[in-house]
Amino acid sequence: MEIILRPEHYQFNSLSIPFLIASVVVLLVAVYVALVRGAPALRASLLLVCFGLLPFVVSSSLIGSTKNPEVAKNLYKIGLAFIPFASAGAMMFELALIHRAAHYRWLLVVALVSSVAIAVGTLTTDLFVGGTRVTATGLLYFTIGKIGLIQVVCISLWVGIGVITVWRRIDLEPSLSRRRLLRNASLAFAICTLGLLDVPLSYGIGWHPVAWASLTVGLLLALRLLIVDDLIHAQDFDRRVPIGIVYAAVAAAALWFIRDLLGPNGSIVLLTICVVALYYVLRATVALIEVSVQPSASQERDSPLDRALARYAETVQRATTEEDVGTETIEIIKLGLGSEQVGFFLPSEDDYSWCKLDGGVLPESHTPDPLTLGWLTEQNQPILRDALGTLRLADLRQPIERLFEAHHCEVLVPLVNRDEIVGIITVGELPDGRAVRADEQRFLHRLRDHSSSALVYARMHREASKRVEVDKDVELAAAVQTGFVPGSEVLKVGEGRVQVTGAYTPASQCGGDWWSVHELPDKRVLVLIGDVTGHGIAAAMVTAAAKGCYDVAQRLMGNDLSLVRLLELLDRSVRRVGAGKFHMTCFATLMDPASGVVTYANAGHVVPYVCREMDGGGFELDALVARGNPLGAGVDPKYREDSAKLGKGDLLVWYTDGIVECTNHQQRQFGDRRMQRLLRKLENSEVAFVRDKVLRASAAFREGVPADDDITLVVGRVT
Repeated sequence: MEIILRPEHYQFNSLSIPFLIASVVVLLVAVYVALVRGAPALRASLLLVCFGLLPFVVSSSLIGSTKNPEVAKNLYKIGLAFIPFASAGAMMFELALIHRAAHYRWLLVVALVSSVAIAVGTLTTDLFVGGTRVTATGLLYFTIGKIGLIQVVCISLWVGIGVITVWRRIDLEPSLSRRRLLRNASLAFAICTLGLLDVPLSYGIGWHPVAWASLTVGLLLALRLLIVDDLIHAQDFDRRVPIGIVYAAVAAAALWFIRDLLGPNGSIVLLTICVVALYYVLRATVALIEVSVQPSASQERDSPLDRALARYAETVQRATTEEDVGTETIEIIKLGLGSEQVGFFLPSEDDYSWCKLDGGVLPESHTPDPLTLGWLTEQNQPILRDALGTLRLADLRQPIERLFEAHHCEVLVPLVNRDEIVGIITVGELPDGRAVRADEQRFLHRLRDHSSSALVYARMHREASKRVEVDKDVELAAAVQTGFVPGSEVLKVGEGRVQVTGAYTPASQCGGDWWSVHELPDKRVLVLIGDVTGHGIAAAMVTAAAKGCYDVAQRLMGNDLSLVRLLELLDRSVRRVGAGKFHMTCFATLMDPASGVVTYANAGHVVPYVCREMDGGGFELDALVARGNPLGAGVDPKYREDSAKLGKGDLLVWYTDGIVECTNHQQRQFGDRRMQRLLRKLENSEVAFVRDKVLRASAAFREGVPADDDITLVVGRVT
């Protein structure tokens, strides 16, 4: 093969010009596909096509300028060896264009394996390229080998399967623009395949090859489809390619210079140091360029989509029905993306059926398969139809693709709240059949959060309204209150290192106590207990406001959660809702099971006990002492964080004053001392046992006297 590298075997001839033109067109297509980020399957298959065609057109242009038969034969071997990859890539592209690549994965594997076998056979034997002969125009052209027709059959077969499959699919497409796109794409590859008309030349029949013409015309049509009709659904510029080229070029030049500077006897250690230094210089230079050319944060936040989303967030917060939420969502997506095919669907609360906004039930073929709901709830980003081929869906692929087909949509946005799917948005074809851009994907992702929250609150509003109709305000407040606190089960949080359980008993149908436990993303555990003055409907409403503020605050702050900031936000919420007539005591605790450090802050609440088991039996008591104003008390809140160290197996006991202030028939209170004695004499440290022990002791002390105040008890243990 080294004979083809000798310049003396070449002298430029006009016979090279046609294939030089074809080479430029192939390079244009390859560069565009490489630089523009689009649908992964479409992009990869087009790059495979260019990978197969580029050696052929380049070697053919060189053959036009040589008179050496041996050079021409070797160039033909190189050029023809990779043509099957181009046909396999064409079939892959056609199948991906109609979203059927995953269904025919086995066929693609066969095509690629056969392409590798043909490439190896062509490069290493004379079975595919036997030799060369001179055409009437003076061009050296190859003679076909003994099994060369196998290559022709494979090329025709792979391209033919792709074109025929797409052509049969065209009439099933509801979109006129997409039908035109599929038709033109099939036509482009069919024209490229006309290059096989040169095969008779290998038998001495013909005058001059015409493959360059068919390739040029077909690829120019494909290039128009790429740029004008957005064939690969371009989203944005892929900066990785030029950055990679810059890395490679600069690194090669610099290493050549360094090696030349050090000489043949240069130190390997010094060369290694230079290579490492060069790498970091390149990284710093590229990062500096990226920072200098990227838009400022204020410009990014001031885009039309951001402004539309801000208006939507304000509007949807006032929505009180799911229909209002859906209507506002459809309008904002139509305005932001320009699609006229937007759907908004809600799950039924009674069965697996789904409903439209007008209340109509979706046909079963249009509803998500129950098996796919778990997968949908795990998706943090909008699901693009063009990206399905790159996802590992296993047996879920068919029902997911069927869902896209049923709604004729390009984007699916599952609306999720706390691992529960509360709705689905479908977005159909965008104007001119273009793809969803990166900024539009971010827009849909942010809109998803607003829509999910609005649906949850609309559902709560609807449920509350129904309860008011059934049993007025009392049952409504009681139902809302019940959902604020966890159940009586033992919760294992913080990677299972912390066990928490609690009990809540309202003094009336509606209470003012509540407690909550959440695991932060960094596995720290937040426990909060609160007690509104009094009980009843009004106290329950204040609790509802505080609980809602708490849920939003801890979710937004995440790992950056500050107990002082949390109490300040709760103070504002209670002050606004309670209007100065109600206040709430609250104790916030943040446990880090990894370090054993507990951080806490108090807002006028009774301090919790720390129970530490002693070697001789029983428990030693300590308290997390901290001070602070009650929430909503009408004065400027002054809170501070304190911390303490917990040992393995230490118990934390939070409670409201309803336990220690409960009375019996003699009007005697249970009291703090009785509580302390009870905790010191505990038989074991199981959280459920401690909880039940304290509750039974309190109930026995009251001797059947109803509690005057809500009773809340929470027990936690670091295991």
